[in-house]
Amino acid sequence: MSLEDRVDSLIQEVHDLKGLLMEIRQVLPVREYRTIEDISRMFGYSASYIRHSLWIQPNFGKSDYAGKEKRWRIETFDSWFETPEDERRELYRRKILRERRSKTA
Repeated sequence: MSLEDRVDSLIQEVHDLKGLLMEIRQVLPVREYRTIEDISRMFGYSASYIRHSLWIQPNFGKSDYAGKEKRWRIETFDSWFETPEDERRELYRRKILRERRSKTA
């Protein structure tokens, strides 16, 4: 078997796997939200660290859904993490300062 035949064979296998993956996604239920535990797994932080670090949580911890568990839409989650962490920390610092000033005024 020539190298070109092997490459063609691998390409065909990849296409077959993509088709199989699409079929699996249609059958399995898809979660439309992310949680603190998802952030923990994705970034390697402990869940308790994330709960106490609001600059890591999308919208500084304000959930997109009502209820006890904090959950965010995938779009909210993705757009939040497109912003660098240093910038989110700075936004959080300014937000806290504004809240403190409004309470003392």
